[in-house]
Amino acid sequence: MEVLKDKNEENLLKDYIKEWKDYTILVHFMRKMFSYLDRYYLRNNNTVSLATSALHLFRDQCFNTVIDRLRTAILNQITKDRNNEIVDLDLVKRAIYTFVEMGFISADIVKQDDDFIWKGDKNNETTYGSKFQVQLL
Repeated sequence: MEVLKDKNEENLLKDYIKEWKDYTILVHFMRKMFSYLDRYYLRNNNTVSLATSALHLFRDQCFNTVIDRLRTAILNQITKDRNNEIVDLDLVKRAIYTFVEMGFISADIVKQDDDFIWKGDKNNETTYGSKFQVQLL
């Protein structure tokens, strides 16, 4: 994504989370708009749901292009927190959780409180486990 290319670490995290939230809201309403297509046509033709297709599209087009820089930015924010520097922990938490969400095999979006969240079936070898957790530990 062009928006995320030349950002420093903290701005990368902020802009990435903003893009992810906006994309999640877009997919939620797109799914509502095409619910008949999603419920009947796609299921009867053994095709993945719109939400799952959208998640895979975001993962391939955006997440995979910034994954190394994103991981480095998260780890640096954790290091700053350990050194008693001020860090937006909610931003770090959301960024880490996107690694979990990118590992979903099938996904759906649900509205919880005033936020939209992804729910899904996790892959045994998740993106979080293979790309992030190893370096964190």
